[in-house]
Amino acid sequence: MVHLTNYSVQKYSKNFSQYEYGNEVSFAEFQAFLNIEYGYKKKLVKNDLWDKFIELIKLSCNSVKNKINLNDRKHCFEIFGYDFIMDALFNVFLLEVNTNPGLEISSPIISKLVPRMIDDSLRLTIDKIFETRYSFDPNKENLSYQSPYPVDGYTNSENLWYNII
Repeated sequence: MVHLTNYSVQKYSKNFSQYEYGNEVSFAEFQAFLNIEYGYKKKLVKNDLWDKFIELIKLSCNSVKNKINLNDRKHCFEIFGYDFIMDALFNVFLLEVNTNPGLEISSPIISKLVPRMIDDSLRLTIDKIFETRYSFDPNKENLSYQSPYPVDGYTNSENLWYNII
């Protein structure tokens, strides 16, 4: 039950949803907890911790980049699910990478993130092939497209995917 990010394991715990629905909190909620718990903004989730997540993702992707798409297929992509764990000193560790991440709508947070993630991933891939009006160019803001899947803390015209390699 200590696998912090794995809903499919946690849902069997007697403590499931004891503190927050689905045992999941947004970055803003986690930041608010840190502010209250520590009495000051010692760590900023969207800066300090997010950068650690991205660095670990970069390391893992770079370590296997020569093993992905060995047949050099054009127009393909894969979505990975990353699970992290953090200690009391805010050291972030990569727990696992899922090649088949769960997309179950398990909480209000996930019900917003999954549809937006899928929509944004298709804007970066399929829409780009066909050059639709929904295509996303990461080098310029696409104000003509407004995502029908709003996510708190992000504009509806930006894509939530990061180019990390």
